[in-house]
Amino acid sequence: MYDWQVSSTNFGPTKTVLCENLNCEGGCRALRILPGIYEYADGSKVDCSLTDAIISGVKGINEYKLYLQTHPL
Repeated sequence: MYDWQVSSTNFGPTKTVLCENLNCEGGCRALRILPGIYEYADGSKVDCSLTDAIISGVKGINEYKLYLQTHPL
């Protein structure tokens, strides 16, 4: 998966992820999972999808951000 160009140094498909017993204490209480398609200037693309993810035992999260992250058109 990936974030905006100024935020991320690596990206690509994410497969088979287990996140459990997460406890958020502090300022920004959000969980961001941002799949998408990364497109280079030459038009080539990288699949930044998420498959087979389990997230359980989460505490303290007020906001879940789970959306397709693509460049604005």
